[in-house]
Amino acid sequence: MKQLTITFTIFILASTVLFAQDFETKGVKIEDYNLTSVKYNLSHLIGFGGKTQTRIRKVTIGTSVEYFYQIKIGDNNTRPLLASLTGDELIEARAALEILLEKSRADAASKANEIQNYYKFESGFSIGYLIADKRVSWFFSQENAIEEETIFLEDIKAIVKTFGEATIIIEQLKNE
Repeated sequence: MKQLTITFTIFILASTVLFAQDFETKGVKIEDYNLTSVKYNLSHLIGFGGKTQTRIRKVTIGTSVEYFYQIKIGDNNTRPLLASLTGDELIEARAALEILLEKSRADAASKANEIQNYYKFESGFSIGYLIADKRVSWFFSQENAIEEETIFLEDIKAIVKTFGEATIIIEQLKNE
């Protein structure tokens, strides 16, 4: 959904460039549609298969400002983002994580051989856990039309920490 919003925004910006003359006659200038993006790196999450970068991206389009919590697998630029959550979705993810933490404790005590529980966002991003052989593994997953990307994380405390850091930074940025 957020990718659709960004794509739509880029389309609008491209349209303003193509039809700048029409806008100038209506008193709107191209300079009013300034697009900037700033990244704020957060703690890395260690997953099975390497590091996962987390960051806040502040995107300004004209006078509108949006903040995104982004998760990227690996340290290089060749891998795509796993997820990009808005500030509101980050709050939703924190609430879902608290519920999942409680459920994981109860599920770990059960006698089932394997249990999977997760929370899925409209965008296709999921956060959840898998219990197999009494061992809890947490994961992030992003499902889209092309493929599904999943990373299993070693430590739930790191997820809680990075969600907390992200929320604090977004609030600080909003108050600047």
